[in-house]
Amino acid sequence: VVDPLKDLTQDDGLLVVNSKNRVFEDAEYPFEEQMQRFSSTNPAKEEGLLIDGDSIYCGGHTTLEDGRIFYIGGARYSKMSTASEHEYGLDYVRLYNQETGRMSNYLTHRMPLGTSWYPTAGRLPDGRVMITGAYSAFSTDACFGVACLNPQINIFDPAKADAGEDPWYVYLDKTHENHAIDPGLREYTRIFSLPTPIDVGGYVRELLLLGKEGAVLLGTLDESCPMAQRLYSPANSLRPSECIDGSDQSTFAPLITPQHGGELIVMGGCRGETLQSLSIYNIHRDEWETISTGINRHVPASVLLPDGRVMIVNGVNPDMDQIRYWSTPGPMDPRFPQIFDPETRELYTEMPHSKDGSDAMDVFRGYHNNAALLGDGSIYVGGGFNQLGDVGCENSNIRRYKPSYLFNHGARPILDGIAIVSETGDLRSSEAYEFESDSKLYLSFSGAHLHTVKGAALLAVQALTHSYGQNQRYVRLLLEDVGTNSATAKVPNEPVILAGFYWLFLVSDKGMPSQGQVVKILHSSSNGENSNKGGGDYCLDAATIAGGALGLVLATLVVAIFVYYCMWHFKKNKRRVYSATSNNYLISAQIEEDVE
Repeated sequence: VVDPLKDLTQDDGLLVVNSKNRVFEDAEYPFEEQMQRFSSTNPAKEEGLLIDGDSIYCGGHTTLEDGRIFYIGGARYSKMSTASEHEYGLDYVRLYNQETGRMSNYLTHRMPLGTSWYPTAGRLPDGRVMITGAYSAFSTDACFGVACLNPQINIFDPAKADAGEDPWYVYLDKTHENHAIDPGLREYTRIFSLPTPIDVGGYVRELLLLGKEGAVLLGTLDESCPMAQRLYSPANSLRPSECIDGSDQSTFAPLITPQHGGELIVMGGCRGETLQSLSIYNIHRDEWETISTGINRHVPASVLLPDGRVMIVNGVNPDMDQIRYWSTPGPMDPRFPQIFDPETRELYTEMPHSKDGSDAMDVFRGYHNNAALLGDGSIYVGGGFNQLGDVGCENSNIRRYKPSYLFNHGARPILDGIAIVSETGDLRSSEAYEFESDSKLYLSFSGAHLHTVKGAALLAVQALTHSYGQNQRYVRLLLEDVGTNSATAKVPNEPVILAGFYWLFLVSDKGMPSQGQVVKILHSSSNGENSNKGGGDYCLDAATIAGGALGLVLATLVVAIFVYYCMWHFKKNKRRVYSATSNNYLISAQIEEDVE
């Protein structure tokens, strides 16, 4: 989780890493040496199991509007690290406050859906948080599969919690549970607040949910809607795949582009050709598009970049012998990051090399890997286990990955200041870097020229776990009057943008990002007028989107190749086009040293 409040003027920002002490802090049952006890809550008490303690491992989390970090669920361990280990889910919230540096629990009002292990926490446009039930518990011998699933949904209201009121709202109860939202054992249910709500199934739909089945569900926040109708399944909702669970062990990223409106990408997972498929679902057209990446990946991570592209990194190729290719490139090797451009549909395969110029490969990073964008535009990668280990034996290191766009792309643009443009055209200083959605900003900068379209963007601070970012969002600012050292930029309306903390990046005309500046987006004072209307140029109907799509360069299928052949064929450190007839390119990038 990127900490948005502490000293983020440093080069890379601050990562809140959940260490051993942090994950147990202020738990209902803290881990204490030699103090095993029976649980006072069912079902452990009835089963007579000793409880070791509670942790936020396998919990859900996201960053709230005020910068606090919200944690829900997790694991109550019994017989930890034994063959009969049992992980009961948790039913309470913990909040981490950066100003105090402490975690606090909310035990007075517990989650109505009961205990949850692997819950997803998705921010809503009004500041509340949606939580999926996922699993009630998990055990290697006592609870596996359908018996442990908890496909209910609750909503948590931080404002009510702060006021001492019951913060919970039951969105989907046990009577109306929907197994289409079930996560896989190695992934989370995906939640995406749509940039432009859609009126389908008799109600306005503001949300998208996706479970391991790979079927898109559209949800409404209209509380008058009966529970049985709150989740709507579009006609073409199912991801094309070769599995019953077409999204299992895949990665997910939400997309917001002027050409296409709201889309999502699902990459990898399943088996066969789906392992290397990048599937794009267009919400307005209710259709899937598939692009082959040429690399098989289970449990990859996805990272939204400052220019709106998406990086796919890490993961496991189940058909690859990792021991054989431990130090050399292998066939369809998932250690090669790829960058996808959702506007041109082009795919770039990166050719990583170490800081010393050698061809040394990164370690394999499978289940429990994670990745996130840092404030200088580089990528944090870490964790994950490989063929030499399993759960509990993950890679105990993190590395900085510098993508190709940080090399040979000229100088960085430098953000010198931000002012708010009033309705009369006057400039008001914004030294606190706080402004409302729907604001007009005056950006002063130096260094490189800005890209006239992609020159300024907001990226939500991350909340990552298990190769999934639960708070990813890219919002492009609408640029006007771009000059050599200034530009005006329109912040889109809600719900294109959600209130909270973001990195503000400038991007040069050559694709080089600036150092990110953390800003806080406030709810618009005219929010009532803009509610559910989308965001200006982002608010596109199906006809507009379809018309714009005709002007795109359509993606062709990527030729499946052995990556080690590519490494042999191309010179190190030089950008080369792999195929003039394919939208897959090979480019050079850099991996820096391990941090243990």
